[in-house]
Amino acid sequence: MKALLLLLALIAGPTLAADESQNAPDDEASLFDGRFEAGIGLSAFAYPNYPGSDRGQVGVLPFPSIRYTSERLRLGGDGARARVPLNPRASFSLSGSGSLPGGRDEPPRQGMPRLLPTIELGPTLDLELGPLDDTRQRYRASFPVRAVIATDLRDTEMAGWVFNPTLRAGFRVGDPDRARTISISIGSRWANGRHHAYYYDVKDTFITAERPGFAASGGYGGSSIGLSWSEGHKRWRWGIFGRYTNLDGARFRNSPLVETDSVVAGGVFISYRLYQNRPPDDGIQDEPLLE
Repeated sequence: MKALLLLLALIAGPTLAADESQNAPDDEASLFDGRFEAGIGLSAFAYPNYPGSDRGQVGVLPFPSIRYTSERLRLGGDGARARVPLNPRASFSLSGSGSLPGGRDEPPRQGMPRLLPTIELGPTLDLELGPLDDTRQRYRASFPVRAVIATDLRDTEMAGWVFNPTLRAGFRVGDPDRARTISISIGSRWANGRHHAYYYDVKDTFITAERPGFAASGGYGGSSIGLSWSEGHKRWRWGIFGRYTNLDGARFRNSPLVETDSVVAGGVFISYRLYQNRPPDDGIQDEPLLE
């Protein structure tokens, strides 16, 4: 999803991915004799202060646009990923994600500590579901389990762990010269009590007449659907992204900090390629459907 572009400024390191649909020889040339691109980009986005808040923020972030593509390795894309292929249909990886900080002293969290940005890091199992030789569509099931760290580089605390099984589909449409892609994802989020508590607990210190106490438990944390579209021409690439999350039935739904079941986030981005070591060849796709 291109929605994760807005998190690049918070995640250390770019994506490192193996293209499991290829069966290149296991030699140094196939790993490192590839295509390298470097550029810059800008993303504008809107997001809620936290899932369940009916207040949000609008932001703009620059980001580095870095991509390396060979027959067996990919560098660049969504989030942070280091992927090792197990077989043509399965791969195991270390992947990352994150979130931006919440607002300051907004109801209903007025007087409570500000929510810090988070970094999520852990293993992921990816399973390819469709034909591996189809360059115009790709289907994948992903099963990431990640530890969550809340930090602004001054204060740091562990914020539990999450499990986010997701089905994704990517399609290449229209004129091949425009590198136009569409991505759709459907997933659910599960977490332990410590993670839910970070966002939704109300301890005795923060109880008021309008804000009763609450202690979150682990389990289901909502379901979401995401959609992104992107297109490129020559040195430029641009696109839009969005995600809708429904919290109905979530274990923390009765927290006084949850104001709405519906969570919407999205934005736009544009990037410009400053350098490439060589143009793409027939064996390497210019814009991967799913990273």
